[in-house]
Amino acid sequence: MTGAAGGGGRTASEVILSSVPLGRNRTFSLGSTAKLRVLAAVLLLGVVLGAVAGMYLYIPESFGDLESFISAKYPAQSLLTAFLNASQYLLLLWFFSTSYLGMGLAPLLLAVRGYLFGCSVSALYRCCSYPGLLASFLIQGIPALILTPCLLQGASACISDSVLLFRRRFGTGVAYDANRWGFCYIMLLVTVLMGTAYNYYLLPLLLNRVFTAA
Repeated sequence: MTGAAGGGGRTASEVILSSVPLGRNRTFSLGSTAKLRVLAAVLLLGVVLGAVAGMYLYIPESFGDLESFISAKYPAQSLLTAFLNASQYLLLLWFFSTSYLGMGLAPLLLAVRGYLFGCSVSALYRCCSYPGLLASFLIQGIPALILTPCLLQGASACISDSVLLFRRRFGTGVAYDANRWGFCYIMLLVTVLMGTAYNYYLLPLLLNRVFTAA
């Protein structure tokens, strides 16, 4: 432990982190409104940048029809693949929360997720017009509606845990609570099961209807 709680004896880490507001029981509020708004803005920024990039993405002429484009870019999923597609970002956030780097990696992951989402939607619309937009809603939009609330909460929890680890390491007197992810485990389980069921069972049926209509 170094330095006193006040005065000129404080370490650099104490000075930096003393300005960060703490919630109840002197721990960071996982679902604070301000934090979730910032994370949602980062995600939205990634979506906008991805949508712009998708308008200029090179698409081979062989992918000119909707079915061949989706077959190439979104092949049929096994149950394991459907599960990984639904859980990959949440699992990465949990992994990032075990390191100081989670403070920066969690927002970066949200930006990447938003970018890939926007780029794929934009590319499908470019390739196949409105049927492509409908297909992108089925492939990306509905899973995003299911998983995004939990993704934002998971990113918030990841940042909070990373900051607490940092404070614990540099002796600022804040204990690390190993149960902080408890609510996220429940949310992750429910949303991942819903996302997996949708990707594996419903999505192929819905895409077949789109192909038939196109």
